[in-house]
Formats: sequence, structure tokens, C-alpha cells
Amino acid sequence: MSACSYITPFVVINSSENQLEIYYELKPSGMMPHENVRKPSVISVQEYNSGNFQWRELPPDKFEVDSAKGIIKAFIQPNEVLQIESEDSIGVEEKPGEHFDIKKLSLNGTSGLITYEGDQIYKQFKREEKSWFGPGGTVFVINYK
Repeated sequence: MSACSYITPFVVINSSENQLEIYYELKPSGMMPHENVRKPSVISVQEYNSGNFQWRELPPDKFEVDSAKGIIKAFIQPNEVLQIESEDSIGVEEKPGEHFDIKKLSLNGTSGLITYEGDQIYKQFKREEKSWFGPGGTVFVINYK
């Protein structure tokens, strides 16, 4: 039996009626500190629900990246979905959270400030099965209301 590998996204959905500030800090990497920090990208909730994953980078005035420290701050509007992490499917299925690269996550919006650190972060994401999402069909979601 052979295993298939695919990418599993971790997303934050802004289901509130106001802008949401998302702050996350990456774990230190082995070589150069955070030299390849991915710019934040979004889709609408409508695109997410229809399976249209055409991620768009946030405009420069909607995010800040400190590559030296591995800190990303992004601002998303109501009904937007921000991808903050992706993990190889084998890691998700066999060793959940082991290769999760975020060490701190804060969400600040209508419902107040919520902060997670360490293992708390990974556990906040709820698994959603999306048949239209290709191999595996799994997305991990935090829904901020």
C-alpha cells in the first residue's frame, strides 16, 4: 500500500461583522531565521464554501511581516478566509501538530482578544471535510465570530 501526500490548509474565517486582526509568530527554523515567510493570502467565504481556492495575497496595507522575527500581522474583512499555515497530509494524519510552525496566534476583533500559544494553537482548529477540496479533502478551521 502506498501513501498519497497532499497539502492541508489551516485557515481563520472572519464570521464577525468587523475587521479582524490576526497576529501569528512562527517557530524558529533550522537555518536562516524565517527567510521564506509566506505573505498572507485570502479568499472570500463564498469562494471557500464553493471550493474555489484561488488565494490572493493581501494588499500591502493589510499586513505586516517581520521576517527576522517570524511575525506576521494581517487584517481581514468580514467574510474573508485567511490561510495561515499548511501542512503535509502525512504529518496531519500520522503526527498531528508535530510540524505545525506557529508558536503564537492572536485574534483581535469584535469578540475581544483571543491568544493561543504552543500546543493550544493546533488544538483550536476544527477539522472540516470538503469533498471538493481534492485529495484528502481536509481543511482545518478557526471560525472567529
